[in-house]
Amino acid sequence: EVAATLAGAPSGGAPVLGRLDVALADTRVRDAVLVSLVPGPQDLPERSLREAPGATDALVAEAVAGIVDQHRGVVPPPGLTAAHVTVLERVVGHGRRGAQAPACTLLALLAWWQADGARAGLLLERALTEDPDHRLARILDRTLAVAMPPGWVRRAG
Repeated sequence: EVAATLAGAPSGGAPVLGRLDVALADTRVRDAVLVSLVPGPQDLPERSLREAPGATDALVAEAVAGIVDQHRGVVPPPGLTAAHVTVLERVVGHGRRGAQAPACTLLALLAWWQADGARAGLLLERALTEDPDHRLARILDRTLAVAMPPGWVRRAG
């Protein structure tokens, strides 16, 4: 869906978006999407799903560092980030009400990474209302509570 969005092709529609919504409930799928947000090995999302749990942990940690680490954090790539936002917003728009914490959390992460804490906070509020125990949402909520900016922002200033 992201590749289609980047290419300007039509969306797969409600059936594809619904499947994405359901798939994001699986933490491994959600984390595969998370690592796809960051420039790095293009096969990492698929490998993180295909290989044995733990086999790609170091590469996944490196991808996460690209978002959060002050020394390795990168600026969100505009085109790729916009495509992910578009797809995740479509997922939320077509998803199951009351079960959208994973997609809202990923959108919040993207907003935070782009230094838009206000939008991230609103998306996290929705995610935590729908699932108060959503681990990534809680981590990101604590990050916002202590006003920690993404890595590239801390490095810049």
